[in-house]
Amino acid sequence: MKYPTYYFNKNFKNVAVKLSGGTDSSLLYYKICKFYKGTNTNIFPITLVSDKKPFYRDSTTRITLIVKGLTGVSPTQHIFVEGPHSEYEQLLNNAVLNFHKQNRLDIVYTGITINPPLEKLSKSLMRWNYEKYDSMEYNTESVSIVNGTTDLLCNNPFSECNKKAVANEYAKLDLMESLFPFTISCADYTDETYTTLDEHQHCENNCFPCMERYWAFRRFV
Repeated sequence: MKYPTYYFNKNFKNVAVKLSGGTDSSLLYYKICKFYKGTNTNIFPITLVSDKKPFYRDSTTRITLIVKGLTGVSPTQHIFVEGPHSEYEQLLNNAVLNFHKQNRLDIVYTGITINPPLEKLSKSLMRWNYEKYDSMEYNTESVSIVNGTTDLLCNNPFSECNKKAVANEYAKLDLMESLFPFTISCADYTDETYTTLDEHQHCENNCFPCMERYWAFRRFV
């Protein structure tokens, strides 16, 4: 199993993290708060609230509050931007770069795992077409620069890990009951069906993120 490669530096003054409230970014945000606790480092989670994911504002706010309870650390400022979900990655990257221009970030953290071995996913859960995911590109860089901006680093500690490595981190850090149940992975609903966080349920087997979540954690909540 590949292990995460975190790139932390207590000399950093301003760090950002792309926070969606899923298992990966929530774990990463927790690790950032734990490492930079007691330093002069400013922590800025950046969240995109889209037309298909309007609950990201509530779900990520909940994550920051839970992590505060676990670490005693609050974000310096939680940045929310809005836009269409079809442009999710571009808008989120633009938000990071725009914030960097104003606040001179040292690094931005992003949590993206590689796909699990598709043949290992339970066929009883796999309703989607295998070929659709065989062609997906994997992110293989741990530390890089952001869009040619040489003074802004990007660390994706899970770039060579699949979701089981993330699940292992949750277990090792004793976060399986305190943080994991409050993360949201489901991609099967939109603003038309979503009501409140308290009423949220994972679809369990209608979307790829849910199948991946169960494969790694053996549970949804």
